[in-house]
Amino acid sequence: MGSGGLACTGGVPSNLTPDIMVCNNGGDRCYKTVQEAVNAALANGTKRFAIYIKEEVYEETVRVPLEKRNVVFLGDDISKL
Repeated sequence: MGSGGLACTGGVPSNLTPDIMVCNNGGDRCYKTVQEAVNAALANGTKRFAIYIKEEVYEETVRVPLEKRNVVFLGDDISKL
């Protein structure tokens, strides 16, 4: 427990659905790079913004600015690669 008395259990809420997706072929609600998806998140958002990353290799440096709050990354199992 932290100093505030809250237990940290980790994990992802089971009801969390992605707002957008990242996949190399692009498409509707699907960005070609992780950075493009991060850029699409609202600045200072109060709602969790979930980005689902499809099973592919993305060779990029991703920067999440401080004003992009509540951004969550979900994805396929890395052991599939």
